[in-house]
Amino acid sequence: MTRGRLEKIVAITMSCLHASLAATMATSVVAMTTGSTQLRTGTASKDEEIDGFASNIVKKSVTAL
Repeated sequence: MTRGRLEKIVAITMSCLHASLAATMATSVVAMTTGSTQLRTGTASKDEEIDGFASNIVKKSVTAL
């Protein structure tokens, strides 16, 4: 591989990782703002589900690289 191709691959890889982290952060922020306005009864499972989604986004983007 040439230097130019490696630079493109690294740039694409870093962009994908950046996008997945941004999506995870956005999901977490939405979950926190939604959770603070709702009653706290029964939201623990919902919070765990949202955290699981965020974790899966990062895992899938890292393993796809």
